[in-house]
Amino acid sequence: MKTGCSWKRGPAFEGGVLLFLILCCTSVNCFCPFRCLCNEDTLTVWCDGAALDVVPITLNPNLQELHLNGNKIKSITASFTVYQNLRFLDMSQNLLQTLGHNNFFVQKDLQVLHLNSNKISSLKAKTFVGLSALKILRLDGNAISDIDDEVFEPLYSLETLDLSRNSISTLSSSTFSGLINLKELLLRDNRLTRIPTESFHNVKSLRSLDLGMNYIYVVPKQSFHSLRHLQVLSLDGCGIHIIENGAFLGLENIVSLFLQDNELQHVPTYVLLDIPYLQELHVGKNKIQRLGPNDFRGLRSLKTISVNGEDSLEVIENGTFSDNHLLERLIISHNKILSYVEGGTFRGLDNLRILILRGNQFTTFTEDMVPWGKLDVFDLRENPLVCNCTILWLWNLLKRENFTTYGEDVTRVRCKDPPIVSDQLLVDIGPEDLDCENRALKQILAIAIAGTGVVLAAVIILAFWHRYKYAAKQKSKLGQSKRTLYQYGQNSENFSPILSQIVQQPFKSPAIAEL
Repeated sequence: MKTGCSWKRGPAFEGGVLLFLILCCTSVNCFCPFRCLCNEDTLTVWCDGAALDVVPITLNPNLQELHLNGNKIKSITASFTVYQNLRFLDMSQNLLQTLGHNNFFVQKDLQVLHLNSNKISSLKAKTFVGLSALKILRLDGNAISDIDDEVFEPLYSLETLDLSRNSISTLSSSTFSGLINLKELLLRDNRLTRIPTESFHNVKSLRSLDLGMNYIYVVPKQSFHSLRHLQVLSLDGCGIHIIENGAFLGLENIVSLFLQDNELQHVPTYVLLDIPYLQELHVGKNKIQRLGPNDFRGLRSLKTISVNGEDSLEVIENGTFSDNHLLERLIISHNKILSYVEGGTFRGLDNLRILILRGNQFTTFTEDMVPWGKLDVFDLRENPLVCNCTILWLWNLLKRENFTTYGEDVTRVRCKDPPIVSDQLLVDIGPEDLDCENRALKQILAIAIAGTGVVLAAVIILAFWHRYKYAAKQKSKLGQSKRTLYQYGQNSENFSPILSQIVQQPFKSPAIAEL
């Protein structure tokens, strides 16, 4: 490393350097290392990606902000005793394997410490001694598997602790001892196999907890009962099969819950009812085949529902959201086989402003499906849309409005069929391509054919009716003749001529013209 001054370490190195800097250095630029940028006004030094293998110790001792991201530093032993006024330190993406003991002892003003993306494997006692003002500590992306009890105890001002992307498999009841002001705890992507309920007793002020991407197959009863102030809980990607009844007891202030990417076969409504003020729910990428009226019933505070990436979802039934009148955002996207939403499914959602139906298997969207004109954002892209006259209303709407979301133009709805307009943007084709004229003629012809069929059916029914009446009349005459025969049956002389006359009289069917 090249610097403005050359220094060699020795027994009296630390004290000598500090004394020299105090006496001689009045500007951060005085000893600014090669490839670094030093600002003497803000007392900030940027040495990101400067190929340093040690922490530079020849900077202004009044330094407040030091950026050492992306270097090759392997040790921090006795590196920061010179800089007692540091408030921000970034040592992410280096080669640190250990943090040692008492190396931050004099950093009583340090508020932000980034140690993420190193090779740290353990956190030992006295590592963080002296960091009484620290508010944010990032240790994500290391190889941490061993954490000493009470290692975080000196950090009583800490508000955010990120331990994501490590190899943590167990946490003791005293792991987070002393973190009385912790608001955000991230344990994402570790090797936890159970909810560390006993560890949460020391972080009762927690507002956000991320346990996603662990191996938690069962969420037992009262797993989070000590976290009564918790507002955001992430349990996505854990392979959860079972959420026991009462699992969320005590979480009365939860606002957002992330349950996507698990093994749930149904929306766990029965346990969600313990979260009365839940506003945001993510349940996609599970094994849910149908969404029906009981799935979100009772969750009357919901404002956002997200069902994304569900491979098994086939249909959404009418009444699914009938209890969610406050719903503002509905995201149903990239569900591989979802092609049908029953009529009336979105009825009554007067507060709905964002509707994302992107990447499903819908071939059409009816005009009465939802009050499209009231939406601020709707995304219908990546569906196999059949572009015919039934979606003329959508063509008109997309032509008239310019809807955007996340910086994207959601009017770029493409046609799948018929082949003549395949892969074309709906807004780029003309109304004549929707075949509305032929459709109108076909409708008129269909009505005419249907009318003719009705008339013909009426004529046939009338003909059979008259024939039936005629036959009944003839039958009545025959009956009368039989009664006459009976009257004369005692006298053979009277009976024979009448019988002969009846037998010889032919039966004549009425002609159609007579009817």
